[in-house]
Amino acid sequence: MKLFHHTHHFFGHVHQKKVRHRVAVLVASYLFLIGMTSAIGIYFGMDGFAVFPLVILFILVGLITHIAIDHY
Repeated sequence: MKLFHHTHHFFGHVHQKKVRHRVAVLVASYLFLIGMTSAIGIYFGMDGFAVFPLVILFILVGLITHIAIDHY
């Protein structure tokens, strides 16, 4: 129930223009991170799929950090 409240709280924020801008910046930085990770992976001759878990890890860490900073 608390999780639902938090999710609802989070999406309530997204409707505000300021936060929408922040989300856009966040998405842009994630895309940049993914691009960088892919580029590094390709440079070192890694398979695209080998880089993928690393990208997910980056996103999870970033999202958790963002929510933690946003919440407290």
